[in-house]
Amino acid sequence: MPRFIDITGRKFGRLTVRHKDAQESGNPSDRIKWVCECECGNISSVQGSQLRSGRTKSCGCLRDEVVSNRMRTHGLSHDPDFRESERLRRLYGITLAEKIAMYEAQLGECAICNCSIDERAAHVDHCHDTGVVRGLLCSRCNKALGLLNDDVEIALSAYKYLKTYGDA
Repeated sequence: MPRFIDITGRKFGRLTVRHKDAQESGNPSDRIKWVCECECGNISSVQGSQLRSGRTKSCGCLRDEVVSNRMRTHGLSHDPDFRESERLRRLYGITLAEKIAMYEAQLGECAICNCSIDERAAHVDHCHDTGVVRGLLCSRCNKALGLLNDDVEIALSAYKYLKTYGDA
């Protein structure tokens, strides 16, 4: 016969074990059940092995929340604004609204060359070391900074070179 392990008072996920379930079947092969209180306030009877293994973490409210969260974003993967917002959040830690606010603050112009840029085509410029977003650039300026390795000294050297030989 398996050894009885008292788990009264222990917490497993959202469930806190209150006491051993008094309604046992009398069959020695049956698992011991425990009366648990969930963080949501529901009371449920759960096998001790299910608690200890982590297979049961709540009264069912956790599953309901996970499904509810999935349903909020289900089907949005085809929405261009949702996809762009998720991409911006993942890559730069900003929202689509923050990008639009930057675009409006820059009057729809590249932060370097001041050419007119399309809101969707604007490149988010950021420091590759710190991840800090600096502004919005046109494709050419974004590529130029990348080719210069975001190095101020190389950019100054290129500036001096163009000043010296630019009209040649």
